[in-house]
Amino acid sequence: MNLKSTILFFSMALFATMVALAGSREVTLLDEDWKFQKGERGSEQDLSFDDSRWQSVQVPHDWAALGPFDLNEDIQFVQVIEDGDKEAKLRTGRTGALPATGTGWYRKHLSLPGSLASKKIYLEFDGAMSHARVYLNGTFVGEWPYGYSSFSFDITPYVRLGKDNILAVRLENKPEMSRFYSGAGIYRPVRLVCVEPAHVVHWGTCITTPEVSAKQGKAQIKTTVNTPDAATGKIKLVTEIWDQKGKKVATASQEKPAGGQVLFDQLCTVKQPALWDTETPNLYKAVSNVYVNNTLSDTYETTFGFRTIRFDKDKGFFLNGKSMKFKGVCLHHDLGPLGAAVSLRATERQIEIMKEMGCNAIRTSHNPPSVELLDLCDRMGILVQVEAFDEWKSGKCVNGYNTLFDQWAEKDLIAMIHRDRNHPSVVMWSIGNEIREQGMRDGAKVAQFLTDIAHREDPTRPTTAGFNNHGSAVNNGLAAAVDLVGFNYKYFDYEKYHKSHPEFVLYGSETSSTVSSRGIYKFPLKDNKNPWHEDYQVSSYDYEYVPWGSVPDSEFAEQDDHEYLLGEFVWTGFDYLGEPTPYGQGSPSRRSYFGIVDLDA
Repeated sequence: MNLKSTILFFSMALFATMVALAGSREVTLLDEDWKFQKGERGSEQDLSFDDSRWQSVQVPHDWAALGPFDLNEDIQFVQVIEDGDKEAKLRTGRTGALPATGTGWYRKHLSLPGSLASKKIYLEFDGAMSHARVYLNGTFVGEWPYGYSSFSFDITPYVRLGKDNILAVRLENKPEMSRFYSGAGIYRPVRLVCVEPAHVVHWGTCITTPEVSAKQGKAQIKTTVNTPDAATGKIKLVTEIWDQKGKKVATASQEKPAGGQVLFDQLCTVKQPALWDTETPNLYKAVSNVYVNNTLSDTYETTFGFRTIRFDKDKGFFLNGKSMKFKGVCLHHDLGPLGAAVSLRATERQIEIMKEMGCNAIRTSHNPPSVELLDLCDRMGILVQVEAFDEWKSGKCVNGYNTLFDQWAEKDLIAMIHRDRNHPSVVMWSIGNEIREQGMRDGAKVAQFLTDIAHREDPTRPTTAGFNNHGSAVNNGLAAAVDLVGFNYKYFDYEKYHKSHPEFVLYGSETSSTVSSRGIYKFPLKDNKNPWHEDYQVSSYDYEYVPWGSVPDSEFAEQDDHEYLLGEFVWTGFDYLGEPTPYGQGSPSRRSYFGIVDLDA
């Protein structure tokens, strides 16, 4: 661990300790002493179930990451329209040839003292892959099927204070639910949160900066506080703003009648704010103190930054009033040989490598990222496009998100935005990638439905989507339903659509798809848009790419020549597990060849 990561580690550890001790909010990271078993017998949630022979694991945990590799694990006969398939064909290694499918159970003992009798108790999951069903003491608590969503459950009615409690989590990854490696298990952190009845709700702050200048910055802070429905009297919220040096720079106080959920709206003015940007990512902390009868009931902390963003159809992107191009990369959520389980240092290392090569932005392809990635981007100065979905109603995979969309799309989009809206690094919401509704009659209606949700929950950031079937998306009105129009691999059409639709704000949402193998050089050197070699390698000269892609220079030239373009997101920053293009038919390949950086780096 290098010095910078050590400092970051201890600062984050100190922050966690402060949260746990502040007010009467107690936050416990549930990372140790879990039991895990793949498969099921139908009674794993019951108190009497014997899990003594189960595997002992720590969370975050990816049950599939250790293998073994087996091409029969994810063998498919499928038509991938996005790859240009005209008919169904054999696909192997598409999800990494790892044993991610099936059912898995996690169990953990929780000791909850009687002193918590007056508290509200919550379980917070940052991500569980997938179709999570949570039980406490044999009773069903709740479910959340989308494996990339973060969620919270109130377990107060189910706990047995002063006694042993059994927490059980059932997860199921169905066959053909993804077209790349999803990971498996409780792969992101879990927390137990104990609070007084009057407390800031989960993701209960929304901080915007409606005025930012060298002279002053205004922070608009909307805070939702939960109080008992029958509560009477007043509840007071005192919000303090602290800078990175530990100096309190602003305070706001407000009282309201108690009873149910109470929304506070406060405005704090900070003199001469230190702005957040990619070179000097200055951060502030809002500390929300809830008082009942002048007694501190809860303290909740939110990190944010002062910065402005502007997207101009003719002049491009501006951060704090300065013109800037997105020099971005697309990143899948897995960490290569480490699998999908969150690792702070591995994530930090990826960002360090990307930033060192000149990258200033990340597109979280094609799902909500880990909290750790966004925290690091805040601290390291990386702009982020947070992406919600790879499918809408029309599926790419038999058991993909299309099976969840009608019931869960609004819930998942709200969860993503509420969790991530205070990060200064986040500058746009992507509602979809290469969705098949691009060519469908009602595609624009679905896009407008999602855009309306995003605008309602966060009016400060634009929506976008990545279009590979861009002509159809323009013709059916889908492209007009988002604020920023992303073209996937259509560098040759920027000028055409800028002229025909001058109202579009255009950028390269996915570019290049050049493939390479480290240390491998193929001769004769030539522009090769459909490489295939007997050794299952590709040339490292950056002249080999997939049929829908191009050499990087083609996109670079367009970005340089057209001021109106916001920039680009190269496919991809790192190689990732699954999608072993161009060798996805019976070859031993189990990972992509797209990365600027490979998985051995």
